[in-house]
Amino acid sequence: DRSSPVFDDGLSYDLLPSGWRKIVKLRRFFPRLHHGNVELRTAYLDQTVGGIIDSIPDDHKIRLICMGAGYDTRGVKMLERKRVEEVVELDLESVVCGKQRLFDRLIKRRPWLKELRMPTLVPCDFNDVEDVKNKLQTVVNLNGKEGCSNDKDGCEWHAIFVFEGVMIYLDEGVPSALLDVTSTVLKKSNLAGSLCFADRLENVPGGDIDMGMKELEGNGWRVKDWCPKPGLARHMGSAELLVA
Repeated sequence: DRSSPVFDDGLSYDLLPSGWRKIVKLRRFFPRLHHGNVELRTAYLDQTVGGIIDSIPDDHKIRLICMGAGYDTRGVKMLERKRVEEVVELDLESVVCGKQRLFDRLIKRRPWLKELRMPTLVPCDFNDVEDVKNKLQTVVNLNGKEGCSNDKDGCEWHAIFVFEGVMIYLDEGVPSALLDVTSTVLKKSNLAGSLCFADRLENVPGGDIDMGMKELEGNGWRVKDWCPKPGLARHMGSAELLVA
């Protein structure tokens, strides 16, 4: 739908299995219910991530880290549009395996993607916070040594973490712990970073910005934008790394 703010030139359609592509062609018969809510948060995240990218100095490389990416196409879209240098997506092993198969088919439908470094898919159970921490520590240092923010070419990296509709499925205490983990691994590796989210933060029952600021600052992030909406994943916003 070219009128949609999240129009991706057929990328999402090309990712779908053949059977689902036939069903999607009938979209005019489906009412825009939950679809509109997902479209809203997708548009917000795309715009917010894009704004952060525009603010980063040209001599920095950008690594987009999608937490619980599912079958979302944001990572491929950002690579295809040359907005980021690298994408890492973390999700359950079953999801990662399924998405890799979809990627293999996607490249056949969009052969120019062979020239890109497709997203790195990392299997991970977010309820195992220590495992998440270890894998993220590896992810943020893919191009350098621990404690060093530069790669072999002397270029600094900026990491952008994205959470979209994943915290609502996690065990109590885990969403806050993951926010703390993301900021901690960046600080440990002396890396710059940003956070974008369309999810449900813990300890913030409504859309109160003061409670949102407290939750984020308590886990190493300073709010830059706050835009609550209806639905389960009601908290949308962005934050910068809180450095003492």
